[in-house]
This record gives sequence, structure tokens and C-alpha cells, in this order.
Amino acid sequence: MLYDKILNITKYYLGPAAEPFLNRQITRHLKTEASKLEPQHISELARWCGISGALVMDKAKAQEFSQKVRSVA
Repeated sequence: MLYDKILNITKYYLGPAAEPFLNRQITRHLKTEASKLEPQHISELARWCGISGALVMDKAKAQEFSQKVRSVA
């Protein structure tokens, strides 16, 4: 499942905070549910992971995180 692949990437960067972080990005910014995540959502999700990730990690790491999410598409 697409969500599981992205969750694994997110866990690498955010550890135990990964699932709440990812679900928040999906529900608030993409206006959908994790179970309905589609390939067309990946670019926007990656963008938000970079923006929101930069609030809790350094900018370079957040950009790397965003690129990893984008590569799932």
C-alpha cells in the first residue's frame, strides 16, 4: 500500500511521531484519508512533508525527507 511505503520513510525521519505527522499532512493538506492516498497525491504530500518537516528538523534534512517521499510516486 502506498501509505505504508511513505510511513516507512517518515518513520526514518520522525520515529514514533511519524504516523500522527503523516496522517495530519494527509487529512489537513490533502483533504483525504490515509486509506484513499493515490499516486496523484504524492507531489503535494511531499511538498507538505518538506514544509512541516522543517518545523521539527533542520532544513536540509526536511528537503531530503520531501525528496524521499516524492520518489515513491
